[in-house]
Amino acid sequence: AEYMGTCLMSADSDPSSRKRAASPAVEVPDSKRGRDLGGEVSVAEVAGAEDAAAATKPKPGRDTWAARKKGPKVPKRDARGFLRNKRPEPSKWDLGALAAIRDETSYVYKGDGLRRVRPYKFDFVCSARPRWCGRKLIDVVVDEFGGLTRDYIEAALADGRLTLMDQIASPETLLRDGDWIRHTVHRHEAPVSDAPVAIVHEDADYIVINKPSSMPVHPCGRYRHNSVTMFMAHEHGAIVHTIHRLDRLTSGCLILGKTKEASARLSAAIVAREVTKTYVARVEGLFPDGVVTVDQPLENIEPALGLMVVSPEGKDALSVFERLSYDGHSSVVRCVPRTGRTHQLRVHLQFLGHPILNDPIYNPALRDKLAAYGARCAERNEILALGTRAVDPASPDYDPRCDACNGKETSRNTSAHTLVLWLHALSYEGEGWRY
Repeated sequence: AEYMGTCLMSADSDPSSRKRAASPAVEVPDSKRGRDLGGEVSVAEVAGAEDAAAATKPKPGRDTWAARKKGPKVPKRDARGFLRNKRPEPSKWDLGALAAIRDETSYVYKGDGLRRVRPYKFDFVCSARPRWCGRKLIDVVVDEFGGLTRDYIEAALADGRLTLMDQIASPETLLRDGDWIRHTVHRHEAPVSDAPVAIVHEDADYIVINKPSSMPVHPCGRYRHNSVTMFMAHEHGAIVHTIHRLDRLTSGCLILGKTKEASARLSAAIVAREVTKTYVARVEGLFPDGVVTVDQPLENIEPALGLMVVSPEGKDALSVFERLSYDGHSSVVRCVPRTGRTHQLRVHLQFLGHPILNDPIYNPALRDKLAAYGARCAERNEILALGTRAVDPASPDYDPRCDACNGKETSRNTSAHTLVLWLHALSYEGEGWRY
């Protein structure tokens, strides 16, 4: 220990140790430099001091001479000249998202039975599909994103509303694998019924609500903030997870999970057909007496619309019906779906010749009336829209580049009574529980 202390003290004066002196000096307190100073130093203490010096030695990195010699990192560009920007990560669906959800927009009530959403800016982001590669950007957007004209797309590409990896792109740009597209829009959501969302039951794992007709369960299509999950975040400060779904026009019992784990448990039970679902519907005419069972398979013939028909090529479907009452014009029927196909009860009731009385899709008589009425409304709206604006230019919600704000987009007049389907989810029941 004395010898090592002496070596450390003489390092600066020893010409043969210049290389060693270039490294940071190891500081040893005078009280521990040797017996002649009244103290003792151990091998472990010196080794510890050397380890500390090694830890403070500069490591190769951004601030070293070698890194400075290389210069700043040059962003990578592909053969087209585009920076390979990373696609933004989707927002997390947790309590941390509540503030962003509420800041994005708010609800508007005008006392006419509808809940509206203030227009807001929103980014649609999608990655290039394999079938898009090698095709022109404008052709892909026209073919894959309905409702966008070539004139709109060219204008959006020119002013940055539509970008390729957050960069201005030509309509003729050929897409490659790994590309992603961002479309920034001024979003106008369709209104829904302003009927209250009543909480039927709540515990540590689940929230059970009475869903009003017209609200989709989760964001989709024309709806985002006017969906059940977003409404629960806005009005109840709750981040909920979907377990099962009801059609947008169907009202009634909807079970939502408070955690992903609880949602997965109940969802698995529903998939395993361990949960009994009971609905009630008002149907056309006098429904037959007794229990009626329908086991006709169902096929989706229009995936974009979810339009289902009875077809031998379809998936198996089983429904059980029983008449509860008859008023001389229509019947109230209990409906128990044993499988969970899209629009199953609505299609099976149509198959029996007793469609839901106000079903706009599967009641042929009503569908024809609505089609004729819709054509008249569209013609009238197109005339009234000329030279008018849907949003006052002085309003903070106005966007001069938005077609909807400027009255260039027509939409049907919506009233509360047109948003109701006479099909209601009455109860869900499993082993030891029932809502």
